[in-house]
Amino acid sequence: MKKLDPRQLFAQISLLESNVLRFSVLREESVVDLVVDYAAEALSDWFEARARGVTREEYAAPPRDFRRLVFWGVSALRFRPGPRWREPVFSWDGLRRVLRQHPPAITFAEVTGSEGAFCAEFEFETWGLVSFTFEGICVNRRMGTGAGDGGDDSSAYVDVETGEPFDFHEPFAEDIVM
Repeated sequence: MKKLDPRQLFAQISLLESNVLRFSVLREESVVDLVVDYAAEALSDWFEARARGVTREEYAAPPRDFRRLVFWGVSALRFRPGPRWREPVFSWDGLRRVLRQHPPAITFAEVTGSEGAFCAEFEFETWGLVSFTFEGICVNRRMGTGAGDGGDDSSAYVDVETGEPFDFHEPFAEDIVM
């Protein structure tokens, strides 16, 4: 995992329209673990192909791009439920469960601040807005292609570098090594 300057990272990537696969809050470690199915490059590739006259049937999608962003030194966590939040009582575990059942797209992502004192805000479609302060961020990336044959296991993927199989919903192990 690479430690990066959050301002530079968010100037280079756009998490908009990326599906949230994991949003874990590890309070004892002061960590937020965000895993997404990164959409920016795939969407750009599709729009470019479409502009060249490629049809959906002809289109060969690039490998899926999974990103893991681990925010450390996290504090001041807040969640403002959106109109589709159905849980009777808010909990971070409840948020994780809801995201797993219905992964929303990120519709807003912003990082502000300066060295050691950053603020992140993410809006997950209509589920709600999450904000927190943090000291730093580490990032990991994994490219994968579907391994299924169109059968029942559409979540089976293979890492394009290592050939290792993994599940679409859990492209990264839950342990955090920074």
